[in-house]
Amino acid sequence: MKKILSLMFVLGAVAVAHAQGTFDPWTGNSDSSSGAHTAGTVFDSTAGGAKAFGSGYQGQYYIGPSGTTDINALVAVGPVAGFQGTTVNSLFAGYYNGDGSGTVSTSFAPGTSVVVALKAWKGTAGSTYTAAGVKGNSSLITIALGGVGSPPSLPTPITTMANFNLVAPEPATIALGLMGASALFIRRRKV
Repeated sequence: MKKILSLMFVLGAVAVAHAQGTFDPWTGNSDSSSGAHTAGTVFDSTAGGAKAFGSGYQGQYYIGPSGTTDINALVAVGPVAGFQGTTVNSLFAGYYNGDGSGTVSTSFAPGTSVVVALKAWKGTAGSTYTAAGVKGNSSLITIALGGVGSPPSLPTPITTMANFNLVAPEPATIALGLMGASALFIRRRKV
């Protein structure tokens, strides 16, 4: 009997040690009414403000400890995945839902307060946010992770994400970069 109790205690401790805080990646949870697109929707300003849809747009969540104020300090969590909808007019176009499982598991403990943000970009599977020419991100959102208790609580839905736009870099920024590169090239040729 002591062996069985000891085994149950050890297994319980292992389960607690491996518990992961979770959240629901569906941005539609932020909308006042599913399909209303008043919040949680990603728009492409380079396509006339059309909603991001399908595999031609990608997204991924980023996470960090509570109190993080710089989006660049967050680390990627969950899958890179396309957006919902097969056309711009699809009811759920503009919403991101990760891999569709309804859960993103994190390395933070259940119940922990964390900061998350969604980064999105125009590009097909395998493309990256860093290399994308058209991209954007949500504001920083603080949530308490789900997965608390036994059985674990449901993943925490993100209910406060505002709409945001994907944009291309300003032409002035590109021109300035090209001028700097050409100046270096000219200077190198003179030496």
